[in-house]
Amino acid sequence: MSRPVYVVNTGIITAIGDDTGNCLHSLLNGHSGIGKAELLQTAWQDEFPVGEIKYTNEALAAMTGLSKDLPRTALLSAIAVQEAWLPYVPAATGLKTGFLSANTVGGMDLTEDFYKDFQQDKSAGDPARFMHHECGAVTNLVARHFSIQGFTTTISTACSSSANSIMMAAQMIRNGMLDIAIAGGADALCRFTLNGFNTLMILDKQPCQPFE
Repeated sequence: MSRPVYVVNTGIITAIGDDTGNCLHSLLNGHSGIGKAELLQTAWQDEFPVGEIKYTNEALAAMTGLSKDLPRTALLSAIAVQEAWLPYVPAATGLKTGFLSANTVGGMDLTEDFYKDFQQDKSAGDPARFMHHECGAVTNLVARHFSIQGFTTTISTACSSSANSIMMAAQMIRNGMLDIAIAGGADALCRFTLNGFNTLMILDKQPCQPFE
């Protein structure tokens, strides 16, 4: 028998807010998070506006208790999970819990920094910088941090990743495979993404204008 599925909480951090309430406030008041990159070091800094979260890795780590040396994607994911999941941890005891996490760039931000040094000197750079490069590593880091020991998987289908993780979570709950699921995704802004979309010629030098 198909079971109903409910969304009971959300967690989010974006360029317009570091939690659900702040993001909603920004949306209702027309605040834009699109502007010049400040933390991301890129040749396109003055060319393409981006939606950048203005917290340093050190600041993000302080919010979560994770190490500042972990991929930025993991730090952002942990902040969202923290808001959405922690209030329900006591009530979830004994329930079949799943963590369906989506990302595409994984630890690319750290790999980019390593590769830059490696190109100049093959003996330079710390290999630990790309230890958590692949997408699944980010999911595992966050799952361990929050002691999520049930079903865990990583969805990586480019722009549809987060939507697919939520749909999969709903299907598993509906079919009795899970009682509760933390589902969604995160990605850090990095040169790989910016350069890739620029190569596809789908970036604009003007900020987006929704409803224009």
